[in-house]
Amino acid sequence: MDQRKYKRLLLLALLLMLTACQSQSKLTKDSSSSEVNTIPGGKLDQIQEDIQEKEKYLVLDVRSPGEYQSGHLRHAINIPLDELQESMEILRERSEILITICNTQNRSSKAAIFLKGEGFDVLDAPGVKSYPYKSMVRHHNLLVKDFLTEAKDSEQIIDARSLEDYDKGHLKNAIPWEDIESLPSSFKKDEPLYIYCYAGNASGHLAEELVNEGFFAVYSCLDGTKESDQFELIKE
Repeated sequence: MDQRKYKRLLLLALLLMLTACQSQSKLTKDSSSSEVNTIPGGKLDQIQEDIQEKEKYLVLDVRSPGEYQSGHLRHAINIPLDELQESMEILRERSEILITICNTQNRSSKAAIFLKGEGFDVLDAPGVKSYPYKSMVRHHNLLVKDFLTEAKDSEQIIDARSLEDYDKGHLKNAIPWEDIESLPSSFKKDEPLYIYCYAGNASGHLAEELVNEGFFAVYSCLDGTKESDQFELIKE
């Protein structure tokens, strides 16, 4: 082979190798850009216990409903990973930073990457089996739209606000909360029970108390009457 032709072929091969390396480097860089930021478990625990700080975040537990019910973060709502796409509309109505969580960060990291790709500000948290969270509860949390839809026409609704505000207006069929002894004898422990308050704090604590009293499915509204104008409060 002609020496000059051999050198040209060798130079061409080197140029092709260099181009491939550059392309691979770009691919690696682009892939890493899809990664999301994480939040330490201790920091997330602190947020869950801070009634003001927790308003800045919406925790998405992307496990199955059964896993969620067995124990989850105090203010987490349940949206299983395979139902995340269907929840885009309601999530786009929110202004909070999203935090994803599951058992071991397997599903939550996938959810976080997907949500970041959809334009959300999102953080991924250590799983509930990876970090000993202190703020674990068993009642269900619902966003206001889902809460009002599910609680509609229910005979088991509790208003955890002050009696004065209850008298000014409350949800249809709701009773004011006084203490555990004030619950109507007609309330059934094996049927859904719904609780709302001003900002989702009192209702959450009360919901957990009632779970401990043996009520099977207790739902707390994460958005209270001071946070949402979707409540239709009436006088009965």
